[in-house]
Amino acid sequence: MKVVRKLDEAVWRAFVDSVPGGNIFHTPEMFRVFSSVPGYTPHLWAATDSAGTPLALLTPVAVQVGGGLFPSLTTRLLHYGGLLAAPGANGMGALAHVLGEYLVSTARDAVFSEVRHQSACPDVSGVLEHAGFRFEPHLTYRLCLKDPAEQILQGMGKRVRKGIRRGLRDPRLEVREIRDLSELDAWYAPLQSTYRQARVPMAPRALFESALRELLPLGHVRFNLALVDGLPAACGAELCFKDEIYGWYGGTDREFSSFQPTEAVTWEILDWGARNGYSVYDFGGAGHPDKPYGVRDFKAKFGGAQHDFGRHLHVPSPMRFSVSRVGYALVRGLASVRRRN
Repeated sequence: MKVVRKLDEAVWRAFVDSVPGGNIFHTPEMFRVFSSVPGYTPHLWAATDSAGTPLALLTPVAVQVGGGLFPSLTTRLLHYGGLLAAPGANGMGALAHVLGEYLVSTARDAVFSEVRHQSACPDVSGVLEHAGFRFEPHLTYRLCLKDPAEQILQGMGKRVRKGIRRGLRDPRLEVREIRDLSELDAWYAPLQSTYRQARVPMAPRALFESALRELLPLGHVRFNLALVDGLPAACGAELCFKDEIYGWYGGTDREFSSFQPTEAVTWEILDWGARNGYSVYDFGGAGHPDKPYGVRDFKAKFGGAQHDFGRHLHVPSPMRFSVSRVGYALVRGLASVRRRN
């Protein structure tokens, strides 16, 4: 068994396509998306057999917060798609092997490594916990798209159905797909508004530029924008891979909340997915079950099934982790002051 940091793209892609749990975040295309974004550095770690065939794959992205000052305190290694391993003992053994080398190599590079699971994976969880990761609950909602669109709509709460139908009739509200970089500023505006309100670090515009360039021609991303009287009111970006749609980013301008543009954007992608052969829409995370989270309340009303795939966290230095958390809180506080002024 050998640990490698590069793979032939065809071999890489074939592994992701063939292994259960392979998702868009494991692909070479998504690797290229992150590669061109300042502050984002994707990495590849793989364990291969003697013939060079992958048995396990890690695709962490090093994300810097706060402009990259003091990188050992501001860099996080995020495994957005979870870890991927071939089924069976060989795959789990390969995963343990590559994970061990990864942890030794990155111990001084980041505050923590976080594995964000996109599906249930008990075998992988066992490998992670043996390697020193701790499990944290984290919810998501997944909605079946195999039924006709009208039946999906009927499965939602009464108020949601009423709001969606009212929006479909309202001539002032329009939802359309964004396919050109020239339209990205309008799409990005509601996202900026949401992140300012939440006082959390903003995903850079370059991330979405890169996704438009790399993923749109392949049909792996869809950008929708809701307009009220021609003004940007809400936005959504979804990742499409295999038979699933993943809710990647979304935002809204509260000035237009009476028009329920976020519901309109959400319904647009659900309706589109049902009509185009997708099986599942994953709402993309609903927070810790024991902590209040308004986003979870919003996602729950669309009628999807709740799942707790959880996350796994590895902290190489508890002291650095504590210092980093204090710094992050200060950054959020400064952002709040700037917003009030």
